Amino acid sequence: MDKYIKHICTEVGIPRMSRLKMEEYGVCTIEDLLKVKGRIQKRQLDGLREEIRAKLLIAAEWKLSNPDANAIDDFDEDVYEKLYKNQSRVRFAKEYINLALGKAYHEENLPLFNDVKQDGMLLEEVIKQSKEIIMESTHLRNKCGKFDHDSFLDKAIRHFHTSVGQERDQEIKFVIAGRTQAGKTSVKGVIQSMCGVLKIPLIILTKGVDESIDLHVKLVDLSKGTLMQEKHIVVASSKNDGLGYRLKDALVSEALEGVSHGGTLVIADTKQQVINKACKAIKQFREQVPGGKFLLAVDEADAMFRTSDRHQVFEQALQQLLDLNPSMTVLISATPVPFMLELVDSLDSSEEDIEFFNLDPNYNYVGIEDIKPLEMNGKKIYLDQNELNNRSEFISENETICYANEKVAALYDNALTCATKAKLTNQQSALKNRKGVLVLDCSCPRVYAANNIKDKANAVAQLYKKKEIEIIVITFSGSGIAVKFPSRIVPDAESKQPGMWKSWHNSLIGTLLEYIDEKCGLQVPVFIFAYTKMCRGISFRSTNRVPTHMLMALGRGHNSSTIVQTLGRATFNGRNVLKENGFDCVRVLTTSSDYTVCIKKQNYINEVSQRIQLGDTFAAAVTGANHKIPDSANFLRHTFREVGRIKGMRKQFEDWVDMEDVPKELSPDEEETKEKLWNDNDAQKLLRSLARLRKGHALALAGDIIDDLNEAEHYTIQKRKLRDLLRKFCDKALISKICKEKDPSYKIPPVDRLIPFMNPEQGEIPEMPDGDDASIGEEGDSSPRHQLDHMVSNVSEISSVGSKESPIILDSSDESSLSSISMSADSGYERIKSSTTKVSPEKGEVCMVSVAESFVGRRIAKHFLSDLHFGLVMEFHDDGGLWVIQYDDGDSEDFDKDDLRRALCLYKSHQIYDQTKRKPNARSSSLTNIEHIPMVHETDLSKRNTCIVQLEKKRRVYYTGSGDTPNKIAKTFNVDVCKIICDNKRREGYGSLGKKTPFKFNSPVVLPMTLNDE
Repeated sequence: MDKYIKHICTEVGIPRMSRLKMEEYGVCTIEDLLKVKGRIQKRQLDGLREEIRAKLLIAAEWKLSNPDANAIDDFDEDVYEKLYKNQSRVRFAKEYINLALGKAYHEENLPLFNDVKQDGMLLEEVIKQSKEIIMESTHLRNKCGKFDHDSFLDKAIRHFHTSVGQERDQEIKFVIAGRTQAGKTSVKGVIQSMCGVLKIPLIILTKGVDESIDLHVKLVDLSKGTLMQEKHIVVASSKNDGLGYRLKDALVSEALEGVSHGGTLVIADTKQQVINKACKAIKQFREQVPGGKFLLAVDEADAMFRTSDRHQVFEQALQQLLDLNPSMTVLISATPVPFMLELVDSLDSSEEDIEFFNLDPNYNYVGIEDIKPLEMNGKKIYLDQNELNNRSEFISENETICYANEKVAALYDNALTCATKAKLTNQQSALKNRKGVLVLDCSCPRVYAANNIKDKANAVAQLYKKKEIEIIVITFSGSGIAVKFPSRIVPDAESKQPGMWKSWHNSLIGTLLEYIDEKCGLQVPVFIFAYTKMCRGISFRSTNRVPTHMLMALGRGHNSSTIVQTLGRATFNGRNVLKENGFDCVRVLTTSSDYTVCIKKQNYINEVSQRIQLGDTFAAAVTGANHKIPDSANFLRHTFREVGRIKGMRKQFEDWVDMEDVPKELSPDEEETKEKLWNDNDAQKLLRSLARLRKGHALALAGDIIDDLNEAEHYTIQKRKLRDLLRKFCDKALISKICKEKDPSYKIPPVDRLIPFMNPEQGEIPEMPDGDDASIGEEGDSSPRHQLDHMVSNVSEISSVGSKESPIILDSSDESSLSSISMSADSGYERIKSSTTKVSPEKGEVCMVSVAESFVGRRIAKHFLSDLHFGLVMEFHDDGGLWVIQYDDGDSEDFDKDDLRRALCLYKSHQIYDQTKRKPNARSSSLTNIEHIPMVHETDLSKRNTCIVQLEKKRRVYYTGSGDTPNKIAKTFNVDVCKIICDNKRREGYGSLGKKTPFKFNSPVVLPMTLNDE
């Protein structure tokens, strides 16, 4: 041995006999040690004890890290001890990851947990090694782009480490926001890889069966190079693979066994897949591994929560999955605003904050900001709301195209300019190198009725065929994908049936586009016609063809999240592909308000993300509690649409989120509205009438407007014309409709917001009222009306009930009093909306007490430590503003309005566990009192759709309105329909009552005092 290796042996404590063995193996220099390092790791030098081999490996690692160091001068016992400790940490961390991290709680793992807890360097080593293994795949790292997977994994691994020492697992929630089509699938790939390392099951829920199949393909691709094996990634649907349920169940059980490996199950948003696949698999897993952990990733999360009380079958199934207590829940969506509001509502000061990540797109991303409106002669072209409908058509060359007009034709022509065989103009010459045209048409909702998507696709194909332009048309609906190749451009496989529709049995649209590009080339334009299938979840692109044009015309019933998701089908990672195909941007034809909403909603999410990074809590960032949200992120003021699928969330957003004042300058969509109204005489008259009425009150009825026009301007307007104008004003977000009854109220903005739209040549511009115009009926008012509104906005999601002394009026026509405090229950979302016209202090005070007393008899739930307790609202003390709560175990306490709101919401999500309420069938032993029911005349409009509470008789009496049946009343009041029928069939004249029996106006219907919320 030379002096350098002898020095190392002395410092690390290798005895003489072991040195002789080293010489036998030819290790006489440091260079020799480096050569045999691999053999030592493989334990091939078995003549040396394991302890000696470990010391030699440490010395070899030191030399590799310090190739220019002098062993005699730079290596000593202290250096070795430091290296030994680091090496011990590495070995310990590896053992900890394999034995404890992600595993079910076990006392045997507590010593390991305590060691890591006491040594901060050990925890850092665990996190470091976990990250390295999870992100080992180069393919996965490349797909992640700008996703901050390092911070995400750091928080996730720390959570799993903490849970090793906790007998009761604490769930952590992550919100992953990101732009549409920006690569959020890679986030699921990271989560999947982590589950492969931790050897735990992963459930991924997404929207739609076809979408789940598409996601499964992507996840298999992202598993390359990770510990998650392809055979352990299973999609619940058998639509593509045709497997029977027994074989599918066997594959799922094998994938999610959670002992020797991790596994992924991809499910769609159906009760069948959630209950029979996911819940069943997790329960089987926990039978083998008691207390085993699993992860839940909810893709398109904003589309999964659909009603406030979670009464839909799928929502109840999802709740059962959530009740299995996943260790980590990841909510993923490009439009997370709806469930962000719900998370803020559910946060308790004692709970951990929500972990929020915003996925930044990479340089190659084409986002909504890169989608430009269609232009003609230098002017931007927009649609009006519902401009395209089943009566609109475009006729050219004897071809009639449904759901189209001249604007739609201009969009098509803009896409196909380069494809025409006519003589090119100078402008067209610049476009002649275009290829890969892909037009997305989301305007026709019909699939089987006349003027459906196939009719439209056929007509478009025939029109351009006559213009000597061959195009391929595709339809995509719930019935599947169909494609029609032109007769001149037919792939060999389709040559037997040229010009005929062919079903594409493979449900992936991307696969079909790849097939078209390969067989027909990029020179052939492709048009895709779809509606609901184009609203979210699916990518419409191939490797070399990306969207170039889009028509988006969605009806009034769609919410703003759906609008963003739909326009997002024209976004993608592929700016280079778009440019190579000869396009500098994507062109869209839609309404100006929808276009603006898409841009500003993304700004809002970015604003929230930036505030969290600067130190705001999740709740403060979402609501603008510390600093108002800028107008550049105020998407709500540009649209009439709901925020998400849950009705009433728009009002919640308005109440909770603090926005900056609206600027005086008009936005681009408002400028477009101004241009359309500028020379419209009726519209100008209406603007002035609204300004006059606004000086008196912020709310007006159509009749008020007609009277005002007659009195002030001696101008008569037809009711139909006025209705159409008011609808147009609502579509443009100039005004808003408060309720959806036959004679709704309209909320008028301050006069200064109306004046910019008034043409001075059409009449005088009204003067601004003295003082602050916005103070009339708006925030800042200390009147009883404002107090009532404030109470209503804080204690939301409450059933429609009144008090005996002052019933709540559902369909008001009494303008001398509180004209309507409406209680709507559309799609199960019960919410109080104020649409009053005049309120005296006395009436305002009485009504506040009535609303408060209406909660009496409601069931509530509250957590005490780890236990959930149920109770009943017994009474309301108006002097202190508190409700008395009595729990089922006999205890009682007082609630303020915030306590009550939380308890009511908690009960709605856990009511299936309330055994006190589980009475599926009404029985005579619990019949409601039907004696001495107060009757009203059928023609008394003031009583229709009203409900009174009679505490002494322990019942409610509801007076029916138009279209009421027991089924409808049961849904409105969340009461068991069998209970309603059983109670009321005992009354004279109600003997033949059935679930769908229609009532006459003002028929008194007895309801139980305690609502059956099942």
